[in-house]
Amino acid sequence: QHAAAGMPFLLYVHITAPHSPFPPSTVDPRFLDDYPPEKVDAIRLRLKDLPSGRSDGWSDEELGIYRALYDGKLRRADGVVGSILDAADGAGLKANSLVVVTGDHGENLGEHKHLDHSGMFWDSVTHVPLILAMPGAIPAGRRIAALTESVDIVPTILELCGLSPPAGKSLDGNSLKDLLLGTAKGRHASISSDFIRTETRKYYPKERFLTDLQSDPGELHDIAAREPETAASLLREWERRIEPFRRRYEGSLSTAPQRSPFYFSVDKM
Repeated sequence: QHAAAGMPFLLYVHITAPHSPFPPSTVDPRFLDDYPPEKVDAIRLRLKDLPSGRSDGWSDEELGIYRALYDGKLRRADGVVGSILDAADGAGLKANSLVVVTGDHGENLGEHKHLDHSGMFWDSVTHVPLILAMPGAIPAGRRIAALTESVDIVPTILELCGLSPPAGKSLDGNSLKDLLLGTAKGRHASISSDFIRTETRKYYPKERFLTDLQSDPGELHDIAAREPETAASLLREWERRIEPFRRRYEGSLSTAPQRSPFYFSVDKM
């Protein structure tokens, strides 16, 4: 309808497919060809009562089935994205549209004895895809290893579409346009409430855990005692960058009237 009317639009689609549980109707069966059906069914049943997402005691074959289920569901999600892009192309929108595909988190597939996205914010959970395409504005086929944050997505969309933030509003993120064009570098470090990450190091302030991502990409070993200056420097940078968000959050709690609870029970939703 928007294409026919020649109207600008934003389409936001949140695909929740790559999540447990994995009923047969949601999983591409080709990924399960190497496993007996009864063992696949046993894993599905086991996942219904998995305490805190732990994979303690799981065999290599059982972990393989879990990964195959995840891959099969991820393939279905990929198909949904493809269907949306095909529809956009069919409506003649490809040449004049910006497409952004990303994820809010990844998934532990046995790393650190976890099978979900709980626990610490390991790279297996926080290192997610960010794919942007816009004919004539973004060079095709370029892969960029620079650090970014999810808050960079909105400023990037606005700049690529020639838009400005609403009057009086500011954005926390940075536009990635110059990074996409190869005329700027990425962030020195990306942060969240639970970590700070550079290209080679990742530090978890609450746990005082420092890891070397080059020699230990699985984040299995704490090197904070070996590199105390690195840990202290990253802690200072994390505290400096996280403080404005903490103040804003605490201020909103003390000044905004609470009109409704943040969480609703399922029966009320």
